[in-house]
Amino acid sequence: MVIAAEYGAWSNAKQSIDLLAMDEEAQLYVVEIKRTGDGGHAELQALRYAAMLSNHTIEHVVDARHHQLLKKRTDARRDEAQAEILEFLGEPDISTVKLGTTPQVILVARDFSPEITTTAMWLMERMDGFKMYCFTVQLYALGNGNHALYIDLLIPLPQQEDYLVQVRDRNAAMARQTAVASARRQRTCPLLEAAGKLRTGDALYLVKPIHKNLPPLAESERQAIYLGEGKVRWNGREFSSLTDLTLHLRNQIQPPISAIPGTEFWGLQKDGPSLAQLANTLTV
Repeated sequence: MVIAAEYGAWSNAKQSIDLLAMDEEAQLYVVEIKRTGDGGHAELQALRYAAMLSNHTIEHVVDARHHQLLKKRTDARRDEAQAEILEFLGEPDISTVKLGTTPQVILVARDFSPEITTTAMWLMERMDGFKMYCFTVQLYALGNGNHALYIDLLIPLPQQEDYLVQVRDRNAAMARQTAVASARRQRTCPLLEAAGKLRTGDALYLVKPIHKNLPPLAESERQAIYLGEGKVRWNGREFSSLTDLTLHLRNQIQPPISAIPGTEFWGLQKDGPSLAQLANTLTV
């Protein structure tokens, strides 16, 4: 359902959406139409507009429809606009309508540059629930003054939809694995303590280089003492964790960093596995 044309009812709006639309699931759509042969910068415009729409409520949509009706009839009432929207959505009352949280994008042009189609696919790969449809439009002369307008969906095609789902599933799985690995690193010392593999007073050894550009450490600097509850003593100084100690050593060179998995660099034996590797052998 087209709600309004040339819509720009937000704070300090200098430009407007070609068409503001909504589907039967109460999801808003930004529709941008370009006369250029490559789509221009339609995707950037549409993303700005989608961001502006992201905090809209159903009341904003009713207002937009009302203003559109007023362009045709000066006596149009707001309740008419609301009734149209409720009928389209199949909802009995405006209070039961909840807009989708991610406005979608529809781009229309004679053709699209690779920059736009690549951007669209890249965004859809990374944003679950977001779609950027690209429709090409051509006008064909049929003779006798008649013309045919041909509209074709360029992306996403059905096979691309399957690909996008697979990519998003893969990215989600990788994110979960990373989160699990990160959580496990944070629990490495408590896990080893609980298993009796790490005790207060144990000597810890640097089992792999922290960075290739770090100056060589003295033999005594390659050792630390475990103090319990994740804390360590190194070179007469106490650190709250192996991560803090490892960061302290790593940031002797530029540029400094803010995070490093300390338990992957320290172990209980000089040439043995790291604490992280040792923890991975435990059954949790």
